[in-house]
Amino acid sequence: MRKRLLASWRKLGPGTGLQVGKALALAAAVLVAVTTLWRVGLLQFLELKFYDHCVRQTARPREDTSPVVIVALREKDLSNPAHGCWPMSDQKLAEMIEMLAAGGPHAIGLDLFRPVPVPCGGGESEVLKRVLERHTNVVMAHNLPRSRQSGTPPPAYLTNRAEQLGVVNPFPAAEPNNVTRRVILYEDRTLYEGEERRYWSLGAQLALRYLAAEGIVWEEVERDGQIWDLMGRLELQPLEANDGGYVALERGGYQMLLTYSGPARFPTYPLSDVFAGKVPPDAFRGKTVLVGIQAESVQDAMATPLSVLQPGVEVHAHTICQLITGAHTGKGSLRFLPEWQEAAALLAAVGLGLAVGALASGVLPFLLGLTAGVVGIYFAGGWAFDHGYWIPVILPMAGFLPTAGLVQVFGFDEERKLRGRITGIFGQHVSPSVLELILAEQGRLEPKAVTTTVFFADLKGFTTMASQRSPQEVVHWLNQFTEVMSQPVLLRNGMVIDFIGDAVLAGFGLPIPAEGEEARRRDAVNAVGAALELGAAVCALNERMVAAGQPGTAVRIGLCTGSVVAGIVGSAERLKYTVIGATVNLAARLESVDLADRGLTLPNGNFRLLVNEETWRLVAAQFDGTELSPPLSLKGIPAPVRVWHVIREKPQAKAL
Repeated sequence: MRKRLLASWRKLGPGTGLQVGKALALAAAVLVAVTTLWRVGLLQFLELKFYDHCVRQTARPREDTSPVVIVALREKDLSNPAHGCWPMSDQKLAEMIEMLAAGGPHAIGLDLFRPVPVPCGGGESEVLKRVLERHTNVVMAHNLPRSRQSGTPPPAYLTNRAEQLGVVNPFPAAEPNNVTRRVILYEDRTLYEGEERRYWSLGAQLALRYLAAEGIVWEEVERDGQIWDLMGRLELQPLEANDGGYVALERGGYQMLLTYSGPARFPTYPLSDVFAGKVPPDAFRGKTVLVGIQAESVQDAMATPLSVLQPGVEVHAHTICQLITGAHTGKGSLRFLPEWQEAAALLAAVGLGLAVGALASGVLPFLLGLTAGVVGIYFAGGWAFDHGYWIPVILPMAGFLPTAGLVQVFGFDEERKLRGRITGIFGQHVSPSVLELILAEQGRLEPKAVTTTVFFADLKGFTTMASQRSPQEVVHWLNQFTEVMSQPVLLRNGMVIDFIGDAVLAGFGLPIPAEGEEARRRDAVNAVGAALELGAAVCALNERMVAAGQPGTAVRIGLCTGSVVAGIVGSAERLKYTVIGATVNLAARLESVDLADRGLTLPNGNFRLLVNEETWRLVAAQFDGTELSPPLSLKGIPAPVRVWHVIREKPQAKAL
């Protein structure tokens, strides 16, 4: 119905441009408002929530396929005298490295700080130094100084060996709602030796060591004027300020989004098992071994999109898995739409909202349209994420939902106004059931050619009577007759098209014409039946009025079945429904013909009903009548017309 309603904006008057313009203005206002919210970052929180949701929905690999094995220092390890308690001495740390290296890993990462020897002033640091010099695949943790952090340096003998250092605070501190979603893979800084060097994060450094054993290295190439970073099959570009759902992202270093695509649980062995020799012999072979703390007393847990606090060592492990898996498969880095494509997606969503709001008729279809739109946008975002793209989802939803809602409300208001206009046009001229049909079929009210039975009735002698009475008396007298004349038409589902002085113009099969022979027959039978009922009612009214001393009258009716042009015409100030055509002219001529001038007389001087040949063909089985002979020559009609005088309904006529 809403589609037909929108179509009727054009068909019911010249206000279409204004009404369609209002709907477009609503959509444009939503577009401007949402774009503003987007640009100032008010949608970022929800976009990041959707990102977190997509991360949680990502399929996890099996634990036994992980390239990372964690050696965890748990609460009992921190207080175990066999390990030298906490912090672990340099001697014990060197012993642990030797035991891990004996397992044949590609690399060993220590998520443990050692800025000064432990114990201070002891000679054990020389032991640790020799072990680190011998096992160059060991990467030691350090922290870079940042705006609110002073940094934690590595052992002094490693400050000039950046390839054995890994930054363990590579997670930007200004992440909204403090969830770790990004990692700084590297930063070019001037630090310990006074020279600018590239300092890799612990996870990136360990991934590079792992992949180096396979001949895979980090390299930079230029494509189409852009610098791409390649690592095996993985293509990377640094995260920019407005990529994905971010707005004005804090810059610094080479940033990458974390997808947490590692296993749900990494293979993990307690440190005590390492020292006790309880670790399977091949547990570390060909792996990256990451040593870190998993103890609540050491506050090293981070909020992540996985809805759990994870120890920092596990976040580093996810970084390593993401880079290694990406280098092997090419699926480790998310890509983003250019800003103009994100703006185009918003525009498309607003257009979709405009369509749903305008075309959905009723609450249920509207809710279904809303649901389909939201679900479609949601699944589009999820599908894109699964295929390596993070596209905004809240942004198009923010354009779609309010546009659909506002246009729907606007449409309901316009529909209410339109129903009022249509009711004003038709309410007094058709039965309530026909009016409901008209309201339900608004799109079919434009002028068009239809086949109908035109009904023309007139009161004989009205002009003479009116000249002899006061205006008040004439109006009172006329109102009594016109009410009697319109009731049979409405009861037979006809339409009173117009009152022309003392004449009534009506139509059967209007304003919503039915198709087919049987429908036309039914309309013609209803027209003749209404005319006979009108004649009887006028005769009865005549008797009462004459008895009351008021003038009586006679009614003449002409019916003609044929083609007319029917529809709403007029200006914005005045609209009306009317019928035009030769069929209307012939019905008027049949009503006005004076049979006495032609030497013909008919029974019942108070009522006369004449019909054309087509009407008689359709109703002859139901009514008695006689053909007037010879055919009548009528003014404005080029050829003589065969005319029948209808007398009464046949006693055994079958109702249609």
